[in-house]
Amino acid sequence: ILFLCRDEAEREQALRVLYTLWDAGLDIGYSVRTVDECIDLSRNDTKIRSAHLESRLIAGDTTRFRDYLKRMQSEVFFRKVPNYLSEKIAERSAARLKYGGSLYLREPNIKESAGGLRDFHSAGWLAFTRFRISSLSELVTQGVITSRQFAAFLRARNFLWRLRNEIHYLSGRKNDQLTFDLQDSAARDFNFRDSAHLLAVERFMKVYFLNASVIQGFSRLVTERVLPSPKRS
Repeated sequence: ILFLCRDEAEREQALRVLYTLWDAGLDIGYSVRTVDECIDLSRNDTKIRSAHLESRLIAGDTTRFRDYLKRMQSEVFFRKVPNYLSEKIAERSAARLKYGGSLYLREPNIKESAGGLRDFHSAGWLAFTRFRISSLSELVTQGVITSRQFAAFLRARNFLWRLRNEIHYLSGRKNDQLTFDLQDSAARDFNFRDSAHLLAVERFMKVYFLNASVIQGFSRLVTERVLPSPKRS
């Protein structure tokens, strides 16, 4: 959550809101910044820049939010685009290797492994920057992907969202590693049953790998589209 402030009085108000959330037992990622601070930090840190790319108003002054978004687009998002794209692609490639590189890991990290949610996020950041869109649905209207592809990508993302919530619930904490014990529990909760040839957990993991492969395909497709076409000799 970003608390967009103009002065110290508003910073103090934001902190009072945070104290209330903490007292309620919530563990949230947050920042308290002015527009100028958002711009300065985003220019020097691709991770902060990526986080701001998906900004949406939760509550507050609509005019201030529009002004913030307009400045971010003109002063950050649409500047040095090739550099940002290459850095994010390299960053994601390194992360996949760190978490195993392969789609078919026995205990995948459903956020960071190949085909995980971070693949979907990264593809979105690349698309937002390269095509100057505000919603992934605009990839269809711009002819980057088909409506059928888009629907398949959303179904796969929603499956991983649900699974991630399931893992957190079963673990009682933040956890994205789909370990063997969690696979068994998730298979039961997702209503998978043993068949004549496969155990419930095996059927469940087949569905997981299918959805992860769809996300991986989305990431590859968008990455190919944002890169410049090779020059013909």
